[in-house]
Amino acid sequence: MIDSNTLQSLLQSSEGVQNLTQLDVPPRSEFYASFECHVLIENKLAQIRIEFPKGFPYDVPVISLIPYDFFGFIPHIDSKGAICYTRKEDLFVNFQNPQGVVTYCLGLALETVRKGITGENKEDFPNEFEQYWGARKNIRELECDLDFTRGVKLIHIERHGNKLLAMEADRASRASRFLGKYLPRIKMGYTSICLDL
Repeated sequence: MIDSNTLQSLLQSSEGVQNLTQLDVPPRSEFYASFECHVLIENKLAQIRIEFPKGFPYDVPVISLIPYDFFGFIPHIDSKGAICYTRKEDLFVNFQNPQGVVTYCLGLALETVRKGITGENKEDFPNEFEQYWGARKNIRELECDLDFTRGVKLIHIERHGNKLLAMEADRASRASRFLGKYLPRIKMGYTSICLDL
């Protein structure tokens, strides 16, 4: 394990890192060192956190944008700000060179954010739709009885107890009377979708 003073020196010598501060790490954390700093991304000074797992340099640092939505809602940044800049199985670095690992990972993370800002990786949203959608606030599950194969329909949404139900508007009044009476006793077997309410 590389000591935190060495890590601090490695980060300070990384291009573009400004105002580096070492943070306290809780005793039972998966990380042994944590830093915050500012970096320039697309002409805007952004704050990032760099956390080093106990397996560093064999495990890559977790690099997070603070706050996660500093540049809006862009691909590869989760609701905690962690930047998904690589997959471990796609990473080829010289683990004997910790400075190289830091420089490489920081460069990948900042490039991922830059591509999100400029829209270069906007095509990545559909590939990870479920993950991004689930990370949004105010998401509720909606029970559905809809036929998505017959063109555009007006959808009626009702609340029955703690459930939200969606149905085609032309069937809503009949179904509502039935569901209002029997919903507490029946198990829903509809397709589920999620709506940002």
